[in-house]
Formats: sequence, structure tokens, C-alpha cells
Amino acid sequence: MRLTTPPPSRRHLTSLKLQSRDVELLTLLLNHFSLLTRRQVSELYPERGVRRTNRRLRSLISAGYLSQRIPTTYLIREIPLYFVGPRAYEALDLDPRDPHILARRKQAAHLRERALPHFVLTNAVHIKFLMAEHCVPDYKLLTWIPSEDGIWNRLAEFGFALRPDAYIEYRKDDVQFSVFLELDRATERAPRLHDKLAAYNDYALSGSFQHHFAADRFRVLFIPPTARRREYLLRAMNSSTPGLFFCNAFQEFFSMPLFDAQWRSNESDVLLSLSTPL
Repeated sequence: MRLTTPPPSRRHLTSLKLQSRDVELLTLLLNHFSLLTRRQVSELYPERGVRRTNRRLRSLISAGYLSQRIPTTYLIREIPLYFVGPRAYEALDLDPRDPHILARRKQAAHLRERALPHFVLTNAVHIKFLMAEHCVPDYKLLTWIPSEDGIWNRLAEFGFALRPDAYIEYRKDDVQFSVFLELDRATERAPRLHDKLAAYNDYALSGSFQHHFAADRFRVLFIPPTARRREYLLRAMNSSTPGLFFCNAFQEFFSMPLFDAQWRSNESDVLLSLSTPL
């Protein structure tokens, strides 16, 4: 892994004028994403175009508002990752010793390389949920709590034995939905997988969800890498509460609009939508 953040040049210190999108990007990195690829930045700002995005990223790096990390593992080789730079506090009107921005920079710079592919994939799902607000009528992403949030440690003290990749709340057609996200990498052996499914099922039946999240019901979204793995998961989910689990392969999820009927559940073989009532 290489960190490539050159010291800010005097020319950029005096000439680079921050745009509102620059500040918005730094805010997103600080509060939501930590690390983003160039492609993900382009997805967040599609109107800029690839060349303009690349130029702007280079300018922000030179000025010290962004830092760049280049992984060297075979899993995500030579794909630059961007995070808040040493001068980001100026753009965000924060104290340079602000603990949140210092913690974010440390996390982004030192996150283990073997964890990066999963981290980047989780961000891709987050972006899809976020950007759907621009094209889906009466839809709003309300909450996204990632796996590294401290809330999971607190909930563990009250008997919540799971660590989802994210907890999501969204509103569609005036109906609010609560879902847990599990990005399945097809690496969990059968005993551990069945334990996880059983833990979600027990949690759904316990009534604790209402106390922890102030909502009546939830579902769990499993996104595995292949259709074959999806079918395996669905068979493993057969004995669980009907409709608790939704399952969809990576390719379908990322290639289709968010609310298209593309999900299989452990209740029915009919393709369902994320707006299907809980």
C-alpha cells in the first residue's frame, strides 16, 4: 500500500478556489464513506464527467484537501482511493485537532488491505441507495449505519449478537422500511452461516427490534457474488420466518434500478421489490 499525498504547492495554496461540490465531497468522506474510488466519486457527481473529475481530484490532492491511497494487493491493485486530506479541516471549517477528522484520516490510511475490497463494495451499495433519490419518486434514504459504527458494540451489551454490513432505513411511497445488509462473500462455512440466519430469525421473533430501532419489523438483504450462491442461501433460509430474508446477486443488484423487482425471498420464488411491504 502506498500513500501519495504530496505537500501542498504554494501555487495551489493561493489559487485553488473550492467549489460547493468539493466541500460536499469532503463532507461525504468525513461523515459517510471514509474512502472512495474515482469511479465512486464520478457516480456521486455524474454531471462532472470522468476527465473533469480526474482533474479536480488531482487539484484537491495537490492543495492538500484530499489524500490518496493506492493499494498494492492483487484484490484491488492500483486503484486509487481518496480520503480527507491534511487541509480538509479548512474547507469544512473545523479545528485542525478535531478528533473526528483525525480519526477518519487514520482509519482511511491504515485500514487493512485485505478489508478494502469489502469496504469499497459496501460503499458501492451505499451510493446506489443514496443516488436513487435523484431518479425515484417519493423515495428518501433516511439512515445508513455502517458496520464500524459504535452502536453495534452498545447493542451487543443488550443481546444483539450480529454485526451487519449496514443498517438502512428508507422511505418509499410514504412507507418506511428497515433493513439489515449482509454482503455475502461465499466464504462462510455452513455452520457459521446457519448460526447467522438463526440469530436474525431469533431477533425477529424476540420483539427486541422494536426497542432497539423503534420500528415494528425489518428484513435482511443478502447480496452474494453469484446466482449459484444465491440459490444456496435461499435453501439455507427455508426454515426461517417467511419473508424475513431477501436475496439478490451482485450483478443484478448493480445493473438494475434500485426498486425493480429483482429480489428472491425465503417466502416466494416471485421476484420482489425493495418496496414490497414488510
